[in-house]
Amino acid sequence: MPDEHCSACCQRRFGRFFEATCSELRHDGYQFDAVSGKGTRWASGPPKETAGQSKAYNVFRAILRNLLLRDLQSEVTFGRHFQPYVNDMSNEIPNATSACLNGQSPSWARLLIAADGTRSAVRRERLPNLRLVDTEGRGVFGKTPITPGFLGDRALAELADRLTLIGESDDSKMKLFCDLMTFDHGQGADAAKSIGLELPKDYLYWVLVFRKDTIKDTANYKGPHSLTPQQSASMSLQLTEHWHGRIRAIFKEQDPAAASSLTFLSSRPKELLSGWQALTSQTASGGLGTLIGDAAHPIPPVGGFGGNAAFEDAASLCGALTACAEDGRLPVAGLAEAIRKFELEMLVRVESVVERSINGSGRFFGMRPMHELAFVADDVYGR
Repeated sequence: MPDEHCSACCQRRFGRFFEATCSELRHDGYQFDAVSGKGTRWASGPPKETAGQSKAYNVFRAILRNLLLRDLQSEVTFGRHFQPYVNDMSNEIPNATSACLNGQSPSWARLLIAADGTRSAVRRERLPNLRLVDTEGRGVFGKTPITPGFLGDRALAELADRLTLIGESDDSKMKLFCDLMTFDHGQGADAAKSIGLELPKDYLYWVLVFRKDTIKDTANYKGPHSLTPQQSASMSLQLTEHWHGRIRAIFKEQDPAAASSLTFLSSRPKELLSGWQALTSQTASGGLGTLIGDAAHPIPPVGGFGGNAAFEDAASLCGALTACAEDGRLPVAGLAEAIRKFELEMLVRVESVVERSINGSGRFFGMRPMHELAFVADDVYGR
């Protein structure tokens, strides 16, 4: 994750805590054959920091989430569902937007910012023609504790010092990505404790990505959404039962409670652009609502593109709102123009991000061309 986006989104006084609690960033990688367990070739990882370039971070999401929500607990509500919103010219707030969560009274504001993910309820209203596509990609996400003898004795020693990509071949429909998360248990741990947080023990983070036709027992497979953490862990073992033992150790020694499964959905690039261009050309929207992250541009969770794009959206929107604010408040005049400008700039930026994510999906799990993939309803989870 680039430094400038984190700096814009994290409150400044927590910046040093964020950096102190990040994992070591590894720049080199290696590919391994899943069946023989032998290394095949080097693979490039994240670029190293050079003069004039921003610093990148390998974040522990729980810490990052806590830092982002610091001092905002009273402003955050969980477990509620968004209900339709309307523009209200008669409200005491000029050009106000009503956002209503089930079980609560409507909240009125001058601007609604939707960051509610791939299946965004807000996007269904503002961008009804932006449909989701089932990429046929599925993923099991997991963590394996680093116990004595794990690295080198029972699992590949190379996992300790580099990013690792494992598959049966370059065009295999199933691949495993691994990244060892190691933390500063001295000063980093002290920094976390000083703000009421705790660093985790070092662990191996991994994602087993596969195309859905890899699954043999389709009769009993209801889709990622139906799996418990333990069932997700079991699936990782079943899918890799023919892999080398030193790779299988990753799954055998995983924390079953930390496993989860996910369907990889995406938008079609042409529909994404046409849908947004139609919206941003409408002056009637009044600039009262916008979207960021996967809510704005759904892409497969491959290579960290979605997370980085979301932070870049947030930083860009923050800059746009700050520039048009008057005495710390959003104005009526000029707000719509500022939002439209942000959205148009976001479109230019994410076009290449979507393409890179789609290309990465092709390499990771053999995703078929977009025009061959089926659309899915926002409320239907892919099998």
